[in-house]
Amino acid sequence: MNKRSYLIQRGIHLLKHNNRRFDIRVMIQLSPTKHWEATGIIGRLGHPKKIVTNYHSGGTPMDIHKLLQSHASTKRRNELVQEMNELSLRIARHMKKKYPYLKQIGVDIGLDHSLKPWIIEVNVKPDPYIFNQLKDKTMYRKVIRYYRHAVPKKTK
Repeated sequence: MNKRSYLIQRGIHLLKHNNRRFDIRVMIQLSPTKHWEATGIIGRLGHPKKIVTNYHSGGTPMDIHKLLQSHASTKRRNELVQEMNELSLRIARHMKKKYPYLKQIGVDIGLDHSLKPWIIEVNVKPDPYIFNQLKDKTMYRKVIRYYRHAVPKKTK
């Protein structure tokens, strides 16, 4: 358009929970042994009056299985989590070729009504603290451990 290139993102009819849209954040981090790992996955339930799902815009972090419970069986939920983790790992490996200093990414994925995953965005500086909102802190502890290993400590 006017000799300029634009990237147009396709609209996605996201799944809903309690009449609110949600998406999923998958955290991929380089392990201390330098292997990519899916360290966290969390649902982000959008604010009732907004179309965005981020925590800082009023979204609510939630357990992915709770959000998907009315949309898929336990078996299918586990398959979806595995599928999203594998997709996100492939993205990290691909991006690492172009950005060798990359140590972590946050992949935002939306699911449509047929449970097809759509990449919404890839964040190269994802906020790890969203995982602290989950009741079970196991995932949060791992994400933070890897985060601290990847991000150099600031000196005074």
